[in-house]
Amino acid sequence: MGRIGRLPLEVFMKSAVPAVLVLVLAASIAAAGEFPVTVHERTLDNGLKVLVLPRKGVPTSPLAIAYDVGSVHERPGRTGLAHYLEHMMFKGTKKTGVKDLAIDARLRAKLDEVIAETIRLEDGPATPEALARIAELKAERDRLIGEQKANTEINHLFKIYREAGSTFTNAMTSNDRTIYIAALPPEKIELFFWVEADRLRDIVFRQFHAEKDVVREERRMYENRPGAHFNEAIDRAFFGPHPYSHGVLGSHDDLRRLTRTELREFWSRYYSVDNATIFVGGDVDPERVFALAERYFGAMKPSTAKRPRIPT
Repeated sequence: MGRIGRLPLEVFMKSAVPAVLVLVLAASIAAAGEFPVTVHERTLDNGLKVLVLPRKGVPTSPLAIAYDVGSVHERPGRTGLAHYLEHMMFKGTKKTGVKDLAIDARLRAKLDEVIAETIRLEDGPATPEALARIAELKAERDRLIGEQKANTEINHLFKIYREAGSTFTNAMTSNDRTIYIAALPPEKIELFFWVEADRLRDIVFRQFHAEKDVVREERRMYENRPGAHFNEAIDRAFFGPHPYSHGVLGSHDDLRRLTRTELREFWSRYYSVDNATIFVGGDVDPERVFALAERYFGAMKPSTAKRPRIPT
């Protein structure tokens, strides 16, 4: 509670604030023509930390929520979860991203069954019967994904933000953390708190199987870059058994085998108020920001899950 005090910009940039947010906030600082900054900080009773950097006259408020989870929290054989979870967080909740929630729930359950049987058969003997059944299952998968897409409000969250005047909506996953970013007019920042509280509370992992194609294509695009495999080999040699040795995108086989249950367990362990920090900049009143954080996140309980200690 209270303020950090006046910090030189270079000290602020070396703090725990994720680098991507520092770049966004720096735009507000530069616009005001002043480099020393005053950061207001408050931690809610449930452990959620809120940092506010007010800058009078700045027309856009950069906003972000960062979770202390990244690829370093994964284990061999289960890589790419943090990045894949970032994608899932944009696929809607019980309130967003869907036309009929009951239909959506039925399709998600059926897809889980179809994909589980497909993987089981693919990992077994390639008998003619198995290959024929796999072909049937893949056709069923495509049909169900088509139904799911027809019942989905595509890019609903981006639309919600855009209609409120957001000039930037995105997210990123690194080795150590995952951060979700928006840039709204100062008078619209309450929307950010509603959106982020809603998807922290009611995420449903919609389009779980369809999005694997997107993420694996992202992995292929990375592999096609010059030096990609060489860089990965260097990381494996340098970091050895440390989880920094595997990349943020994970491996194709790990992504193929990943189940909704495994991803939800990962989400439950790391996506909680006591493992998150909210950042707000621009022409805002810190006390109003703290009140919004309390209103939308204050009733959420900290996680009771054990988080493994990451070696340094």
